[in-house]
Amino acid sequence: MVTGNESGCISSSIILNILISGIENATLHADYTIYPNPSNGNFHIELPEAVSPGSISLRIFNSLGQEVVSTAGLSGSSFPVSLLVEMNDVADGLYLIEIKTGSEYLRSKMVISKRE
Repeated sequence: MVTGNESGCISSSIILNILISGIENATLHADYTIYPNPSNGNFHIELPEAVSPGSISLRIFNSLGQEVVSTAGLSGSSFPVSLLVEMNDVADGLYLIEIKTGSEYLRSKMVISKRE
């Protein structure tokens, strides 16, 4: 939109409407396993040999976008890597898991349900 005023000054603006319709799982170039899903709060993450060696960071967010787990500097020098995640003190609900290995990211959803 371009507008002008009485003194001849012109201003312009751009209006963008962005619709976010969901979160897709971004996968690494290799297979990975997160189980069980749904979980009672304890679950395993397994990363295969094809993942870049080095530092691994794990972040988990609740459905409000709040970070509930943050672990950086996990060693990935020997593969496959198996992580046990214990989230017994969080509420039932949907969580987003984000794992970074080198320059690759993994994002996956996890349902926590402690009901028997």
